[in-house]
Amino acid sequence: MIVEPLPDQQWKLARMFTVQGYRVIGSASLHAARALLRRFPVDLMLLADESIDDEAGRKVAELAQAFPKMRFLIMSDGKPAARWADGMPDIKWIRRPARMQDLVDIDAAVA
Repeated sequence: MIVEPLPDQQWKLARMFTVQGYRVIGSASLHAARALLRRFPVDLMLLADESIDDEAGRKVAELAQAFPKMRFLIMSDGKPAARWADGMPDIKWIRRPARMQDLVDIDAAVA
């Protein structure tokens, strides 16, 4: 699942994953993503960090506890600033993928 508020960026990321053979669900908000999780099983949630404020961050932390087998990756173009994720080993920060090789690096980051 890709949670990305920018439609062009969401499409780009979804395309990168589908080319690699993954099925992708996209959402523009964490609220909509939470609703989709009730209906669709998800192995990985890829979130844009700029879409997550402190309140949404706590909801991500709750989701990480509710879905212990799901991997959570938060994409950032720079150094992440969210204090709510400090000390949460289940949530990983990655640099926003820009090319196909970056997708391979994602698996290495969460292995």
